[in-house]
Amino acid sequence: MPQSSTDGPLMRLPAVVALTGLSKSEIYRQVSEGRFPRQHPYPGMKKATFWIDDEVREWRACAVDGREWRAPPIDEFDELLKPTPPSR
Repeated sequence: MPQSSTDGPLMRLPAVVALTGLSKSEIYRQVSEGRFPRQHPYPGMKKATFWIDDEVREWRACAVDGREWRAPPIDEFDELLKPTPPSR
């Protein structure tokens, strides 16, 4: 089962809200603007998403320090999450 607290490597939306103090709509707005880490889909689950704890904590550290956070480019992690076609 996916982690729902802030003590694991993956965070669901309620944990992100609790850690950042941002509302759900503000999180999604900042994600769309590239100013907040984006969520990732759980492999094999249509609607379930998660955030990577380290990315959210880095965003928070930037916010506390008054630094601007920018989304990193798509990385290898995203490549691993892409569904693989069924084997024949």
